[in-house]
Amino acid sequence: MMVRTLMAIAALLTACGATSAEERGSSPTETPSSFFTFTSTVDEAPPATAAPNQPTEVVTDPEDLLSSHLVGENWENVSTIGPSYRVEYVNPYKAWYADADAKFLWISNPGSLQIASEGTVFNPTPPPIFDPPLATLNADQLDFPFGAGGQIRIGRFVNRDTSAEFFYYGIAPSRAEALLVVPVDVTGASDFLPGAVTTIDGERGVNAFYSFRINNFDTNLRRWIDLRNNKKASLFAGFRFTNIQEYFGLDNSFIPGTNANNGISYDGGIFRNRTSTRNYLLGLDVGGTLDVIKWGPVDFGVRGSTAFMANFASMNSQQFSTTDSVLVAFPSIVVPPERNASDTEFSFMLELGLQTKLRLCRNLWARIGYDFTVITGLALASEQLTANYLVPGGSATVVQDGARFLHGPTIGLGVEW
Repeated sequence: MMVRTLMAIAALLTACGATSAEERGSSPTETPSSFFTFTSTVDEAPPATAAPNQPTEVVTDPEDLLSSHLVGENWENVSTIGPSYRVEYVNPYKAWYADADAKFLWISNPGSLQIASEGTVFNPTPPPIFDPPLATLNADQLDFPFGAGGQIRIGRFVNRDTSAEFFYYGIAPSRAEALLVVPVDVTGASDFLPGAVTTIDGERGVNAFYSFRINNFDTNLRRWIDLRNNKKASLFAGFRFTNIQEYFGLDNSFIPGTNANNGISYDGGIFRNRTSTRNYLLGLDVGGTLDVIKWGPVDFGVRGSTAFMANFASMNSQQFSTTDSVLVAFPSIVVPPERNASDTEFSFMLELGLQTKLRLCRNLWARIGYDFTVITGLALASEQLTANYLVPGGSATVVQDGARFLHGPTIGLGVEW
């Protein structure tokens, strides 16, 4: 009885072993890899294992696959099907990405500014009297400042080709100062103060002060486009808010002299003007990026954007004297009161940039670039003086026809996760 039982078990095991060997002989041999698998069978295509809504691509040449930027990073489950290779797509983009850069800007002011050399001292009746009548302050004379700040961008993919992102950059307040030399060549009565006899001829200095700051906010939707040879491009559109603040001041020195009408002497002093402007720009922003050259782990690219915005601008200007002796000697001198004005106009912004990226590891980039920015339709503090104080009897107004050209380098890091 026991012998018969053992013989039955042996026969059953022999049959199972034969079946397993037969099955193994008819199955393909697979060699796993971390990102793709090659299969030797040519009978039929294995069922696709790609995630829903992800494409399956067929590459006819293995060399194309090996040279593709998608190997080892963006694709997986490659298997031979006759002479072809089935490639199942894996999303090449991480869910999140962020950039952080230090930003440096030189602030340039195209053109020149015509100012009143004596600031805002008016005669009781128009026209205002200046000595000399006008002086020109050029951008070369006023060394516009170098600003330093930073920028940050953070984005998240909402699908395989589209991301939503937030971008900010800002420049801390920067200040410049210049001495504008105004010639004074009078031998008797002064044109500046009627009836006065000046005792000093030669030159007089007008100190000019300037400061600038900018804060910029963008919210965009960005569409990513895969190009050949591992290059990428993107197009984006969204909203932009930019705040630009300026401050401009003049310190004019009085020439000591005597009022010939009443014989009262007056000392030299300083007459000051302080003007500030605020520009609140709000509008639409469109642009894009393009990888131009890819060399191993290094990418060279360009970027650009344009913004069409409304500028809600305001102006405040104040003037005062550091000496009372001039007003005592000439009680008829009228100093205009503080002036305020606001208005809304159209503004335009153009940004262009060059950028180089070096991949440090799978998810980390080093970045360096150079940016150029032109902004038009601005209320510049330096231009409000001429508009408000060289027009006899004119009311306060804010002028919004100025422009600023900004340029400078950026350096930082980018990360994906």
